[in-house]
Amino acid sequence: MASNRLTSHLVPGRTLGAWLREVRQTKNLLVRQIAALADVEPSHLNKVELDQRLPTADSLGRLAAAYGVHLAELKRRYIARKMFSECGDDPELAAAAAAQLQEDAAAYRVDNPAAK
Repeated sequence: MASNRLTSHLVPGRTLGAWLREVRQTKNLLVRQIAALADVEPSHLNKVELDQRLPTADSLGRLAAAYGVHLAELKRRYIARKMFSECGDDPELAAAAAAQLQEDAAAYRVDNPAAK
């Protein structure tokens, strides 16, 4: 059975909020409908979709289900946005940090003896 979950190939190169908004609009849903499904305030969700706020980490699972997207993709986009914010919204610093993370990723693996 095919999944009805949307993935990033439908909406590439978007901010977290723009991506969520486009997913919602593709499904012809209102912010208040998604908010009710995810048990979040509509005003908060509106700010998330406008990239004025981040969703809370504990709401990601509910949001993924409400929007009908894969949790792993939502988490990736959430972490990317958080990292960008931590970099002072500096695209060059964020890109460098992402490259550093990719370079050092193996060192952070739990099963890596060097990480202990």
